[in-house]
Amino acid sequence: MRAARRQGWLVSLLMASGVLVGCSRGRSGPAELFVDSVVGAIATAGEPDLWVSSVVGPPSATSASGYFVTVTACNQGEGSADSLVKLYLSKDTSITSADTLVGSASTGSLHPKQCTTLHVRTSGPDSVPSGPWHLGAVIDPGDTVEEVSETNNTRAGVRMAIGSGADLQLARVSAPAHLSPAGRFEASVEVCNMGTASGSGEVDVYLSADTAVTTADTWVGGGSTGPLREGQCTTLAIPATAQVPTGSWHVAAWVDRANTVEELVESNNTRSGTRVVVDNGPDFTIASVVGPDSLPSSSSEPIVLTATVCNEGNVGASTQVEAYLSVDSVLAPTDLLVGSAPVEHLEPGQCAPVSIPGSASVSSGLWHVAAWVDRTNAVGELAEGNNIRVGNRLPAGSAPDLAVSWVSAPSSVAATRPLRAAATVCNQGTSRSPTTTVSFSLSLDASITTADALLGHAAVPELRAGECAPVELSAVANVREGTWYVGAYVDSERRVAELSEHNNTRAGNLLGVGDGADLYVSSVTGPAWLQEPQSFTGNITVCNQGTRGTTESARVGLFLSTDAAITAADTLIGDVRLPALAAGQCTTVSVPGNARLPEGTWHLGAIADLYGDEAELIKDNNIQVGSTLAVGSTLAAFHAPAASRTAHN
Repeated sequence: MRAARRQGWLVSLLMASGVLVGCSRGRSGPAELFVDSVVGAIATAGEPDLWVSSVVGPPSATSASGYFVTVTACNQGEGSADSLVKLYLSKDTSITSADTLVGSASTGSLHPKQCTTLHVRTSGPDSVPSGPWHLGAVIDPGDTVEEVSETNNTRAGVRMAIGSGADLQLARVSAPAHLSPAGRFEASVEVCNMGTASGSGEVDVYLSADTAVTTADTWVGGGSTGPLREGQCTTLAIPATAQVPTGSWHVAAWVDRANTVEELVESNNTRSGTRVVVDNGPDFTIASVVGPDSLPSSSSEPIVLTATVCNEGNVGASTQVEAYLSVDSVLAPTDLLVGSAPVEHLEPGQCAPVSIPGSASVSSGLWHVAAWVDRTNAVGELAEGNNIRVGNRLPAGSAPDLAVSWVSAPSSVAATRPLRAAATVCNQGTSRSPTTTVSFSLSLDASITTADALLGHAAVPELRAGECAPVELSAVANVREGTWYVGAYVDSERRVAELSEHNNTRAGNLLGVGDGADLYVSSVTGPAWLQEPQSFTGNITVCNQGTRGTTESARVGLFLSTDAAITAADTLIGDVRLPALAAGQCTTVSVPGNARLPEGTWHLGAIADLYGDEAELIKDNNIQVGSTLAVGSTLAAFHAPAASRTAHN
């Protein structure tokens, strides 16, 4: 109520003043939070503003099973706060306290602009009705924290299925970009079983005029998944025939169209994939465009740009290509034309480099090289919107261009204690740069500005064109405890005239400031292959890079994932307790795995402090992906050493 009254008064004030606000908030949060933040910032400077950035859980779970949910909780206000996050299962996307409570976790102290990642083990009711649910989170559910806004504290996350059964979904559908009328082609369809029990299904491939897949669309081919265990995916190569009129079509797929498989969710069996053009003709594209190391300063000096032109169509043809210079990464006909050159006959699938001579007189600065093939549409192509390519930027004129290529600091430091920051400064320009300085700072986000907390300045010597120099600074971290980015800003006072003033900053690593532990996983290893689903052992090395020792309360979990993005929603193989670790100490623990692993190639991963029992300086560095694990006789035979393969044959 207090926030509503305050915001009502301020909205009236803004309207009366005729103020129109529009902005992109970038990393700080989604666009819908902006008005709340502007209103609150005017009247309530110093107050926190809590919100949930994301909620990620498993695609399915059995009723009453304990599963992990990863929640990112953030504070976009001006004051610090310690709060609580509660997890709910809801039948719709409106998350309220009336929904089914399944778990909760403390955020710990959140400073302004800070986020924390929480891995919450659910412990919901003994029974949840089977079917699809929306997983969501509420931060500050008791309204105990006085915030800038109280209207942005909920978030609906992934949709998940509860129950025992298969759940067949289509992860990807694709086909060649160009098909001949009535011609044969091969559709690639990836099918996954995201349920809690094994299943199999038939897959039908269609060509559709739109993205809505229905039985009225044109059936072009089909195949079968074969048995899929829970969490397993398979990619099918399905022969098909393009029996449709010429034009642009969506290739689409439908798994278990006849509903012969009893699934947890029946409404997620279709997917529209890539667009294809059914017709005969060429299709010119530009694979790359490059130029010299620098641009001439006079229009009388020649210049040569090279464009690699490809024909991705199904009919051979020749055309014309033009080269341009542009001040930005968007090519327009008004940009500076360098020259043009003919493109000799290209057969379908053929590429060829084309040298484009010309001349250009440009002002000092950085210019994008670009190419445009068949700009006048003289050749009838299968696709007309893919004829442009913008390449790298080239310097023009005689001037330096300073940039920070690298910056780092220790992973942690006690508050008010000195730290050593280092950076590499390079001159990417065309002439020598004078002596200058680089400013080191600590920032609450990855955007480095002069408003960040200054650590100090370090001298940068004169640099020849193309030369780099290391710089260092020892300074005291006079900032509040929490997580900070170390940053560097060369020539922050703009005293050097440069080709570009937009590449002078760089954010480095995260730095934990304060008295606390900081666990991270340095390596995750296991067997490279398993002949069949069987038990195995994974080895995880965990280190404490904080400023004090850990307790013996933290646990590390071993996970199995279909990709290299490890989350707590992946398959938990097992977890073990970590011993107490002094600051700077590492330990290697073994985690036995007895899970029934589906056939396929998997990524091993680990999450330190899985249950959030250790108070850490940085919570967002506890995840590490490790080696891959091939499961199944065919994959195992491929990955096994030669001697082992011989023994199995």
